[in-house]
Amino acid sequence: MSTAPTLQALGAAVDKLRDPKTIRTRCGAIRAHVAADRSEWFALGSEDRLTAAAERVVRVTRERYPSLAIPYHSRWRHFEVGGVDRNLELSRALARFDRAEQARCRIDLAVVSVLLDAGAGASWRYVEAESGRTFARSEGLAVAGLRALSAVFFRVIKRGRCRSMDARSRPSTRLHWHSCFK
Repeated sequence: MSTAPTLQALGAAVDKLRDPKTIRTRCGAIRAHVAADRSEWFALGSEDRLTAAAERVVRVTRERYPSLAIPYHSRWRHFEVGGVDRNLELSRALARFDRAEQARCRIDLAVVSVLLDAGAGASWRYVEAESGRTFARSEGLAVAGLRALSAVFFRVIKRGRCRSMDARSRPSTRLHWHSCFK
């Protein structure tokens, strides 16, 4: 008998993690840990500065999103920069695979793309050949990562597999990334 969680159980776990009550509870626990001076990495500043920072976040959020309909900020949203639905392109390319294999492919893409994002700096730019548009920062790195990995994904897809970040494809991926990010 398998002990692996079902997709339904995984979905319920994800829903719980996304629930604002769960987020507030976890943030409260982390804050208490830091406030008790038990963190190796963080220290809590004065309560006045924390309150001022929270008030600024509320003010800016209400200015930019008066209806409070705030779009998700995520790697997946970065793939939509410039009004191009690159997620749809990826979904079409992955449609022949089962949901688990599609998820593996998307995880590969997100992880590599986010890792590349660390420390690129404000002057980094990417010109997307498909649209002719220039993108910077997280959005540019997201699109560059998607386009660079697409070549690897599509080569692998033609061989009947989706995953790109395994031992057989990693060397070609390294070469491809090197040539894309000179």
